[in-house]
Amino acid sequence: MIPVLLRVVGAAAAGALLAVSFPPVGLWWAAIAAIALLVVVLSPLRGSAPRARARRPPRGGGGGARVG
Repeated sequence: MIPVLLRVVGAAAAGALLAVSFPPVGLWWAAIAAIALLVVVLSPLRGSAPRARARRPPRGGGGGARVG
């Protein structure tokens, strides 16, 4: 797994590449490299993706206010 600091540096580098892809600099190919770097930095590696768990409904059904 990539350490957190390396991911932050990679995200900053992707942002810098994306910034230079716009005019007046206009290095259009830097946008492609920026998106590719951002995908690599943000994607989980080797099956370490967190899994979402559904919440179970409370016991007793609805969960609305009780009228007594």
